[in-house]
Amino acid sequence: MRIEFADRLKGICICLVILGHSVIPDALLRFIYTFHMPAFFFVSGFFFSKKASLKKDSRRLLLPYVVCAAVVLCKDFIDAFRLDNFSMFLERLRISFFVGPDSSFGIDHNSVGPIWFLVALFWSRQLFSLVFKYRYGVIYAMLIGLASVLLGDCDGFPLGVIQGISGLFFMGVGFYYRALFYENSRDKKLWLVLPPLAAVSLFLPAIDMHYNIYPVYIVSCVCVSAMTLLICKLLVLTEHSKNMVCTYVSFLGRISILIFALHHIECSLFDWYAKLSMLPDLAVTAIRLVIVLGMAMLFYKVGIVRKLFQLK
Repeated sequence: MRIEFADRLKGICICLVILGHSVIPDALLRFIYTFHMPAFFFVSGFFFSKKASLKKDSRRLLLPYVVCAAVVLCKDFIDAFRLDNFSMFLERLRISFFVGPDSSFGIDHNSVGPIWFLVALFWSRQLFSLVFKYRYGVIYAMLIGLASVLLGDCDGFPLGVIQGISGLFFMGVGFYYRALFYENSRDKKLWLVLPPLAAVSLFLPAIDMHYNIYPVYIVSCVCVSAMTLLICKLLVLTEHSKNMVCTYVSFLGRISILIFALHHIECSLFDWYAKLSMLPDLAVTAIRLVIVLGMAMLFYKVGIVRKLFQLK
């Protein structure tokens, strides 16, 4: 039996990922960055088990990463051939397969794009699995994650390693919440603590996992976790709801990696606000969201895509 609140959390957050990379009001952007990326690591920790497999995680996370990067590289290669200038193509190639998210190594203002999350989650899961086998392993993983946020915007760790290490804390929070989820009496006590901590997160400088930025360090991690937990608890109230909206959001959560992939490709290949400059920015944002989600639903129906992204 599926746990619907987790699918719905991912469904909401993948929509917020797209909105977070669009032109939206500052207040909404600030709210999005209080929890949207940590929530994915939280869900991964919630469902973590000793049966976690390197092979399975590689197929589910690294293979889509490679495919998405290759699609964008094809476009860069065509542009390079057309302009007879291969420097940008070689730069993108180095970023995609040798550097990773926000590790410039001499390349200014470049990043791998939205799919940084896939490789970062891969590292998080492998490190969590490695530490999990020890007594108090989850606590150690969370402490390692907290220690990594002190490094800040760090270029010294290629291929998303530092982002993955930071994600260990949120995976640990998700893992421990699983026990509370099945013990309602203890779970109720969280209502007393979460709202004030979540409220504090709205007034702190925004975190950005992509750049490993946690402005108030451990306080940022704790308050962001509180916001994530609070939203989880609200979604738990819809656990048995089968209305059309809840069902659709759950579906988006189940195909969230596919949506990540399509979002990365459209981010890299299409400048929405330049092409649709005759429309208000918010209208363009709405069109973008609808098209990306619609394309995801269409691609979901293709068997080879479902196999590539491990979708059922």
